[in-house]
Amino acid sequence: MGKLSRSIMLGMLSTGLLLSSTVAIGNESTVQAASTINKSKEVSQKEYVSSVKKKLSVYKKRLDENIPKFNEYTTIRKNLPALGKLEDEDYYFEVRHYYIVPDYMSYERSKYISKIGDIKKINLLDDYSPKYPSRKILDAFKKVELELKKKEIDRKKVDSLLNNIKLSLPSTSTFMEFPYNLVLKVNFDRKELRFLHSEMYGGDDVRSNVVKKFTTIELNYIKLMETKRVELSSLNTRHLETRNSIKNRTDELENYTKLNKYGEYLKNLVYDTSAYSKLTVKQRENVMAALDCYRNTRTELMNNGIYSEDDISKRKEDMLKRTEEYYELYSKASEEVKNTNGKKSGKIDIYNKAATDMVFNIQLANDIYDHWNKVTSTQPIQTMSSLLKKAGMDMEE
Repeated sequence: MGKLSRSIMLGMLSTGLLLSSTVAIGNESTVQAASTINKSKEVSQKEYVSSVKKKLSVYKKRLDENIPKFNEYTTIRKNLPALGKLEDEDYYFEVRHYYIVPDYMSYERSKYISKIGDIKKINLLDDYSPKYPSRKILDAFKKVELELKKKEIDRKKVDSLLNNIKLSLPSTSTFMEFPYNLVLKVNFDRKELRFLHSEMYGGDDVRSNVVKKFTTIELNYIKLMETKRVELSSLNTRHLETRNSIKNRTDELENYTKLNKYGEYLKNLVYDTSAYSKLTVKQRENVMAALDCYRNTRTELMNNGIYSEDDISKRKEDMLKRTEEYYELYSKASEEVKNTNGKKSGKIDIYNKAATDMVFNIQLANDIYDHWNKVTSTQPIQTMSSLLKKAGMDMEE
């Protein structure tokens, strides 16, 4: 989750959600008034200057609209609640097992580990620490204004500067949307993490049960999580479809048995010095790759508590029971988020728990399904079969 999250998030930062967005300016009449400047010599100096000034006016208005949003973002980031002492030294080891609760860790510990992973995303914003408006853009405004005062205006230069200004002014609706929403969510994730830490290890952080008027930041968070609730409806549908698919599967035991037959065949081949010594270098590479595939798959099966054929049905039943519990928790939390949206006051700490539970439980359930399908998949068998055929062998024959 560490390196992967970083690569994913940096990819999002480079997709154009940020300052590279292009803007459609104002309403139709404004657009016409500040339309693309005609570079033809037929346009008089007076008309050209008038058109440029109108365009500058539109851009300055957009600049003024964006500044408050940027300032709010920097304020939230600057005032993120301190985390204090957190038990995360074993995060990178345990995070890969969080979907196997409660065998390797409790539900609470699993949620705690997941939350630590979420808040680590804020470190990605260290790569995106702009000042707004930038000195370059402010200078561009000044250069245009100075050029308009000249007797001979360099229209090519002015047009270029105007275009640079336009490209730097994304619309208010998209400006800072990704980093702002991320830092806003992390702000509340940190608060929830402190509550979790106190509940697990003992501490002074206790959720308030008092009804209070929501602050602007809290209202923005509630709006953000309502959007997230709607987005999660796709995971909700996927959960039900995947659950039914897993319940109706009957080939897990067959696949497990076949996997072990491949493993036995490969180990016998490698450990038979006489037979192995007759293989070419290329054949040995394919055989060893197949053996590695078997060992990796067996490791994942054991990580899921599957050590023998007798464990398959037991683990499947346990997995389906646990994911049903997670789905019920998600449904309850989702309803709380839905009902709070639009209200002006409430219990923000209780709401925050519901919002984080909503996201965590549906994601956890789907992650468990994905991992179960992965470790009981026929893909490792197909991979081993393909590698052996490349080596001129076929275990099933």
